[in-house]
Amino acid sequence: MTTMEPRDASPMAPGKRKRTDSSALDAQGRPLDRLERSEGEIPVENASEEQEIEGKGDKARGNDEESSVATRGERVEGQEPQVTRAEDYQIEGMRFATDCWHGRKDTNEDRHVQVLDQFPGPVFGVYDGHGGVITVEYLVKHLVKNAVSAVKQRVNAKTTEAIKRTRAESVNELRRQQHLQAQALACRQQLKQIESLIASSGASSDELVALKRQLSQTVREIEANVDQIATDEVKRDKKLAQLWEDASISLHKAFTEAFQRTDGQILQTNFSRDGSTAVLVWFMGHKSSALRFYTLNLGDSRAVLCRGGNAIPITRDHKPNLPDEKQRILQVGGFVGVFNGVPRVYSAAGAGLTVQPEAATYLAVSRAFGDRSLKIPAPCVSSEPEIKSYQVHEDDLLIVIATDGVWDVLTNQDAVDIALHLFDDSKAAAEAIVKEAYRRGSHDNITATVIHFGWKRDRVQQLTREVLAREAARLRALQANGSNGETGREAEEEVDMFSL
Repeated sequence: MTTMEPRDASPMAPGKRKRTDSSALDAQGRPLDRLERSEGEIPVENASEEQEIEGKGDKARGNDEESSVATRGERVEGQEPQVTRAEDYQIEGMRFATDCWHGRKDTNEDRHVQVLDQFPGPVFGVYDGHGGVITVEYLVKHLVKNAVSAVKQRVNAKTTEAIKRTRAESVNELRRQQHLQAQALACRQQLKQIESLIASSGASSDELVALKRQLSQTVREIEANVDQIATDEVKRDKKLAQLWEDASISLHKAFTEAFQRTDGQILQTNFSRDGSTAVLVWFMGHKSSALRFYTLNLGDSRAVLCRGGNAIPITRDHKPNLPDEKQRILQVGGFVGVFNGVPRVYSAAGAGLTVQPEAATYLAVSRAFGDRSLKIPAPCVSSEPEIKSYQVHEDDLLIVIATDGVWDVLTNQDAVDIALHLFDDSKAAAEAIVKEAYRRGSHDNITATVIHFGWKRDRVQQLTREVLAREAARLRALQANGSNGETGREAEEEVDMFSL
């Protein structure tokens, strides 16, 4: 996060990717000093091995057929493993991975978290520390835990139990429906065999006719049960939607309290001047057709949604020069100015109005955890999260969550395009985003989490065909006009990351 002194970044032509000296790369194109990489946040003997999903025999490579949830990325040295898993809160078909790297910095102050076994549902987050790691390490251990506790306190117990009970009924009934559908299929196959026997013999025996009648009746009864489950499921969906709506205000308050309580705990125990951003994406629901999520953020780490191939930011970067942020800062006695082209929030000392050197500080974000000198005595930097809720739409395909080590050099669309191109491999997608940010000259720590909605694979394939068709039409038009179809930007491109 660009919160301290500006860094000396070499200029680069827009859209031109920096070529890295091949002698400094390993066989996979990674710099040889990339020592912190490991697989996932799960403690394993061999971190490069695929992680098996608890209770599932198939390894979690992320294929749609496996309907599994897996986490991949880097376990930062010194960071506690934060991944937990439970069948009850698994979202079938969701795949995700995280890649976290120190980049061109000597140390890594970025952290990430995934928790899957707590109400109200799976949560994914990235934290971008600055000035040290005390605050960011505290967030890894306590922020989600405090939020879960606040939700339990704030959301009515009856509502919580009703959500859990209705959800459990839905899961069990949908499994029963799948079992019944398999039975119906087997019965239909037997019916075809009986009909073939009758046709081949030229005559129907009483036993075959009776068996055919019995199987036909069984199929009708099974289909009736399947239809009834579907009807009941529609009612359960409506009930759950209303329950979540009823809980929305309480959830909003709980999340806000958790962020502010966590920040208060940090300020009470941490007397250093370090701090951290945070962005969480918290899913609620158990199936793709009725899925919603909340975003909670402080600072300039960002979450971006891919809808129909287009990038949509679902969080807002908290910069001091935003009108509402600037107004709040000025009201509490802080100052906003520009230092080396970067808008920053200042304390009184930073603005030159006090001789207390220990109070002098500035920051390039207007909301963050920690940053004691910008909160005491005047809360120039806020710990109140910006919270938004979303319903997953039919055309929503994936989410990218990343620190500003990514967003400083990649556009929202850049990151989404990479993740979409590697839709079948979340691990490769997260690594590709981090690698591309590095190649484009990022001087910060670099962390990216990619969440793929695996049930949208058919839509992604359709979208890919449409894009290829448009590109083919464009090239034909250019060739008809005597051009070879190569644009200026493509001509100067030195590295194609997807061929590395």
